[in-house]
Amino acid sequence: MPNLSKGFKSFKDKTSGKGGLNLSATMIADDIDIKEMKKKESWGPGGIKTTTVDPMKFSLSDPETTISFGDGIISKSNKINYTNKQQVKWKIDTVTGRVPGHEHGTTNLEFKWTATGSWKDKKTPGHPNLLGFDWAGDKNWTITKSAEDVQWWEAFGGASNKIPEPLQNLQVPSPNTKLEMNTLDYFLTTNLLYPGKHIFDADDPSSGSTDKGLAFPHDLILTGETKIK
Repeated sequence: MPNLSKGFKSFKDKTSGKGGLNLSATMIADDIDIKEMKKKESWGPGGIKTTTVDPMKFSLSDPETTISFGDGIISKSNKINYTNKQQVKWKIDTVTGRVPGHEHGTTNLEFKWTATGSWKDKKTPGHPNLLGFDWAGDKNWTITKSAEDVQWWEAFGGASNKIPEPLQNLQVPSPNTKLEMNTLDYFLTTNLLYPGKHIFDADDPSSGSTDKGLAFPHDLILTGETKIK
């Protein structure tokens, strides 16, 4: 898939033969690097509560990204999906007077990022047969959080299944992968027989019509009208 090679590599065809195109690939993007989070606040009369969350860093090259192009005239299944599961440890230390307190735990995080795509009519007066595809990615990661289970006897040592505040409010910007795709400049084959006589007036692939536009059942199909100049 050379047209996405700026943002992905090592493409594998996963298409089932039922239409459309399904691929897996390795994303080209910087690692996600989340620094240690620490928050200090007042706790009780004269006390201090310190919450610390360990740093996280992971590569987007594993697992693979899934890329799918739907087969319908109006396909809402043109998507890029990536999911990565991580675990992070945290602790909460409290001091009230002379009595120290301690809690610790592990939080499971599932990072999900999606981009949706649509075909676009890119024609200009000088190039009437241009077809493009635009992707729009999520601004931030969707992060699902859950606490690692704690056995009852572990609670005596301060183990907890809560999710600390810094993780509850965690927001991470989207990956900096490149989603730009080159436009397709197609050529009407009847011009080989009648040069300059026949033109193809394509229907808008993003018009929202279920009868006209662009479909991808196996080969790329674009509807329109053939006209004589």
